[in-house]
Amino acid sequence: MSDYRVLVLTCDPYLECLKPFAWLFNKYWSSEQPVLVGGFTPPDFQLPDNFEFISIGANWEYPAARYSTGLIKFLRRIQDDVFVFMLEDQWLNGRVELSEIQTCIDVARSTNNLLRIDMIDDRRYMNEFTFGKVEPYRTVNGIEFIKSHWCPYEFAIYGTLFNRAKMLKYVQPELDPWTLETHTTNVIEHERDRCVVLGTTRKLIPCANGLRQQNKYYVQGIRGIDAAEIEGGITEEDKREMTGLGLYDEEKLMRYAKR
Repeated sequence: MSDYRVLVLTCDPYLECLKPFAWLFNKYWSSEQPVLVGGFTPPDFQLPDNFEFISIGANWEYPAARYSTGLIKFLRRIQDDVFVFMLEDQWLNGRVELSEIQTCIDVARSTNNLLRIDMIDDRRYMNEFTFGKVEPYRTVNGIEFIKSHWCPYEFAIYGTLFNRAKMLKYVQPELDPWTLETHTTNVIEHERDRCVVLGTTRKLIPCANGLRQQNKYYVQGIRGIDAAEIEGGITEEDKREMTGLGLYDEEKLMRYAKR
């Protein structure tokens, strides 16, 4: 049994996404890994045994413009020192090596002033794009960690490991998810000596965007549906199996995704 949890923050319109999320998570991560879902109205379907759902209030009190306020409330309901944070439409499409995630957890717990560890290798891409290089930090159990250089999206909520206390220090209320990332990035830019952001040189959480965004809204469709055979999508085999189990319904996903 791992000594950490995976946290997911959702809302009522996206509860349907939890069906494929949970099935793919247990297939590619582990059905023994504890997952805590924070949301509003409890789902009217059963989640796997390793998933727990807690309600943090009424959905209407936390529209997208108040996403960070709901996030803060969620974080204050828990005591985890570090955790992996994922989104309900972040669907796994490849095997997660449990020992690698545990290594990241251990590094997080032993790194002073750590805010987060990016586990989908965006820090490598961003630093290479912005500065043309990455700065090595440490290599632990074969994982090359790099130190980020204060470039775009130093703070991000997609596929990342967070230090809870540090996250609560920097996340400000009344922000939508997109402003949360950009605004918090600007805030921590002035905290370079007191806020460490790390990344890895390769993707440790293989995943696909379940919903595609346009103009800050999920309106265009399911990437796993319209790009299953393109790198980054979920597989046709997984799609067929989840459909047969009643866990993957394009009509429902599209209906709830639209605003």
